[in-house]
Amino acid sequence: MAKITSARAAPPHQTTGDAMDLPTAAVTLLRAIEVLRGEIASQERIGTTELRALARISEGRSVTPKQLAAALGLTTGAVTALTDRLVDSGLLLRTPHATDRRSLTLQLTPAGDTVMQRINVSFRAAIMQAAGGATKPQIDEMAGLLEATAARMIEAGLEETSG
Repeated sequence: MAKITSARAAPPHQTTGDAMDLPTAAVTLLRAIEVLRGEIASQERIGTTELRALARISEGRSVTPKQLAAALGLTTGAVTALTDRLVDSGLLLRTPHATDRRSLTLQLTPAGDTVMQRINVSFRAAIMQAAGGATKPQIDEMAGLLEATAARMIEAGLEETSG
């Protein structure tokens, strides 16, 4: 299981009860997740970009290189190099696209699925460990708040780009 090392983790946020502390707390959480992601990737002997790619492909079960590039904020050339590494390591397959003969789809191999299962177990365990002594109702409330906040942020982002 990955454990955030105190030397690289952000210091605990001291709340004042002011709603303006929420953005600071969110940034602190994001930084801690980035540290955790790096440590899990290191345990799997892959880079964080490879981890992000595997996670995105795992979510969709099959994506095109162009979709992966957009999801990761990379150029298609960078995605080609990235997927070359993942194919060479036996974690990813490139297959012909079902309806577009000019395109490919990217899918995890059984070894890639196994790596993603380990990554998910490590991530979930680290998050639950970080929740410490929180009760189930507190964890449920926290999860609900995080999900609702993420949904509103995504919705707001979509409204900005469409309007």
